[in-house]
Amino acid sequence: MPLSSLSFNEAKAREADMNGFPSAKYSSREQNVLSLWRSSSPSTARNLPSTPQEGCPELSRIPLFSKLPAEGLRQLSLYGVARTYPKNTILIHEKDQGESLYVILSGKVKIYVSNKAGKEIILNILNPGEYFGELELIDTGPYSASVMTLERSQIYMISRACLHYYLLEYPTIALELLHSLALRIRLLTESVKSFALDNVYQRVIRTLLNLATERDGTLAIEQRLTQQDVANRVGASREMVSHILKELNAGGYIKIKDRKITIQRKLPLGW
Repeated sequence: MPLSSLSFNEAKAREADMNGFPSAKYSSREQNVLSLWRSSSPSTARNLPSTPQEGCPELSRIPLFSKLPAEGLRQLSLYGVARTYPKNTILIHEKDQGESLYVILSGKVKIYVSNKAGKEIILNILNPGEYFGELELIDTGPYSASVMTLERSQIYMISRACLHYYLLEYPTIALELLHSLALRIRLLTESVKSFALDNVYQRVIRTLLNLATERDGTLAIEQRLTQQDVANRVGASREMVSHILKELNAGGYIKIKDRKITIQRKLPLGW
């Protein structure tokens, strides 16, 4: 049954249970809809403890939902699920069936693909305010990559049925979603171009510059990176990346301290 056939007012009038969802005596029609709202836990993390709450005021700070009216935000906050996961929790396995939109309230996750031999390529690192899983909710296909938490993270999950309702009810969300997808396609195109045309050194340089942010006139990478992290991003061996970083450090181009990299001067185009 479509979500729109049941108004939010019908459900919100119920008393809230410990998970922040309307509870008590539902009709079979309401039960079907609420079960869709609740089907938001990743299969690999479903048995981990959740963080019970009533609503989620943090959603107003998420760009995707920032233009929603106050009532729309309030409704959305009641019909999702917020869960807190420890570091290294796999939220999504590649090829799992897409079932939810995942919004990062706190923490950090990596989007990656891997093969049976364990070789891994990191496609992206996402921070608070960003989200993932939207593509699979649009075309109903399986997830195209895996997702793992890099630190303790709070994730807000919204089921496909609920998201579809909001896309129809509030077109500004759809426009923001399209903008986000267009940006990610551009970044993916750049990544494919780099993998196809650049050598390992050039890919390392591109990665360092993309990760760096300017602070007090200096380019610095706030995220603590291991050599393997960089290798996984550029599709090279850790030994090759280690050699390049050591050469750049010795030449005074970068400074590495406590796994944080600062770019001291313009990086050479060739090596």
